[in-house]
Amino acid sequence: MKRQMVAKMLEASTRGLEAETGIPKSNLSRWVQQKDKLLSFDGNMKRFNLDGAGRPEEIPDTTALTAFMLKLREQPTKAKRLQGDLDELRKAFALDFHTVFAGFEADTIFNVDETGMSYDMPPKTIWAVRGGSSKISSGEKHSYRMTAVLSVRADGAKLPILFIMRGMPGGLIEKNEFDDFPIGHHYAVQECAWMDARVWAYYLRSLLKPQVHAPSVLLLDSFDSHVSDRGVRIATEEVGCLAAPIPPNATSAVQPLDVGIMAPFKRHLRDLWLEEELIQGDDEEEDVDMMTVTAQRKRLAMVQRAKGRQTTSISDKYEVGKVIGTGGYAVVKIAKDKATGQEVAAKFFDMKSASTAEIEAEV
Repeated sequence: MKRQMVAKMLEASTRGLEAETGIPKSNLSRWVQQKDKLLSFDGNMKRFNLDGAGRPEEIPDTTALTAFMLKLREQPTKAKRLQGDLDELRKAFALDFHTVFAGFEADTIFNVDETGMSYDMPPKTIWAVRGGSSKISSGEKHSYRMTAVLSVRADGAKLPILFIMRGMPGGLIEKNEFDDFPIGHHYAVQECAWMDARVWAYYLRSLLKPQVHAPSVLLLDSFDSHVSDRGVRIATEEVGCLAAPIPPNATSAVQPLDVGIMAPFKRHLRDLWLEEELIQGDDEEEDVDMMTVTAQRKRLAMVQRAKGRQTTSISDKYEVGKVIGTGGYAVVKIAKDKATGQEVAAKFFDMKSASTAEIEAEV
């Protein structure tokens, strides 16, 4: 069309063509100025513009800029080793471990690992009618999540579980709910329900230290909090454990808990999920107050599930005594370990808010 208008303008005025065709006069004038390019153009005739149309280039030397960005970008790496390499690494690590720690008995070798657990944990496989839907109707997109820290000894003994819940340290969950959780296990809060340096120090001092009665070895992965200078110092100087970190990116083959315990543990949680009456309510962090009754019930339900995985129940292992000991600002309710006879602090009462009668009635 542009070529036709340019040919007509050789015999007619732009004003006349504007009235005849409805094309603005400015367009016709511009086409006359570009007539040489229009008449010599040999590309696709359906294009609306000639070459070079559009906004002018604002960044000079784009080729050099692209090369610079490609040079400095983060290079993709493999996070998991090849299976053959993992097998060789496991053999080498096992040889080194048993050589360095040959003098340690089985009851002085500990293994610890963390695993995430959600309130909604449906099974990975289910039975479904042929041709029907296999969708599980219950469950939530943003299910409540916490971290369970599992610990075992090489002689097969299971240590208490540390549950890490989402919340603020010193907040309402820590103040109002911990006393209602089953005794014998340990509980902590963290903003994202993850293990960090503060929670790791609590684990070493409160959970692991009472279980260590001789120089010991702690087998653990290479997570930053585990192998940090502070974490290693607490484990060595305060707890009496030598840290034996697993090589990076080899947890799936070298970490004993990850290889042999985590899968049955989570399978047990999935089985219990099917048997429970589900507590409905979305716990998406930005939408739900973490102190609602729904969230509280979910926390307790998840603790009860994991607690049920223990081969012996807490009531079989601990004998709650009538002894009341004082310590600092609080009165302590004591539970006695039936196997060792060791007394374990089970509950604390703030003397500022609880009377002696209330404490004795609770105990």
